[in-house]
Amino acid sequence: YRLGYVCVQSGQLDDAVGYLTRALEIDPEFPLAMAALGYAYRRQAEKMEAGLERERLMNMAERCMLDGLALSPKLVDDDGESWWGSLGGLYRRRGLNEQAIRAYQQAAEVTPHSSYPFSNLAMLYMGAQDRDGMLRMFKRVERLAKGETQADVDNYWAYADLLTSQLALGKFSDAEEALQSLFDT
Repeated sequence: YRLGYVCVQSGQLDDAVGYLTRALEIDPEFPLAMAALGYAYRRQAEKMEAGLERERLMNMAERCMLDGLALSPKLVDDDGESWWGSLGGLYRRRGLNEQAIRAYQQAAEVTPHSSYPFSNLAMLYMGAQDRDGMLRMFKRVERLAKGETQADVDNYWAYADLLTSQLALGKFSDAEEALQSLFDT
């Protein structure tokens, strides 16, 4: 499993699929391996042109992630993020925004102190023309991302969430400061 996860993170997706498949041969009900295999399939599919093979891989990715989350609904990856967020990303890339919202809401329940699911919810609400929902989420993102950047000054994802939220909230001078911190990081 660990080799597969590292391969996913380093972009060696074919190797990742092999290692994660092997992990599931050893333990067919290992939820972390299921979710990571789903993510590897998703990443492979994202590199493909639209068509039958891409859809097949996306379907396999969804099935693997759902199977892992069914066994362990509070499953998090090695970065402490909910696997529901990865499933939400799959739905978002497929244009299934209602399902993406539900997945990111699940991620927010699992990791309520992470700006990641709330930032994605804000963007989805923006796309759905739900201005109040978007602003409510971006206010939460700003609070959470500030805390994340203070806790870990090298967390560039938190700086990106902070910057995005401050721009969306019209806090341009704060956003400039966050951008400079992002560049410094």
